[in-house]
Amino acid sequence: MLDQLICYKCKASTVLEAIVAALILLISFSAGVVIYTKVLLSANSSGGIRASYSQKALADSLVAAGNIQPAQFSRGEMVFQVSLEAYPGSGGLQRLQITTINRSGKKLAELHRLIFSSHE
Repeated sequence: MLDQLICYKCKASTVLEAIVAALILLISFSAGVVIYTKVLLSANSSGGIRASYSQKALADSLVAAGNIQPAQFSRGEMVFQVSLEAYPGSGGLQRLQITTINRSGKKLAELHRLIFSSHE
């Protein structure tokens, strides 16, 4: 039995097979890096997250003040556009919309909030 194991000839991989395997790995890793980069770029950037938190704080401040008027506010590189309109199908609700853009015009975040109308 030992003679049969020793005499068994193992097949070795050729250089061509090694190169093909390396190319397959290279293509797989390249595709993975491209996908990872696209996911990072399409996710909320730190500016988008900061804009979202600032929008919520601005909306809370405006609702607490009670007198909401369409306006535009600037804070650093962000511009907040506030609009208020009647919510369709409801007599006492209004829709507050705050859109945040950066100085170059790219939309960073958008907030919609329903509020009770303070005057009827």
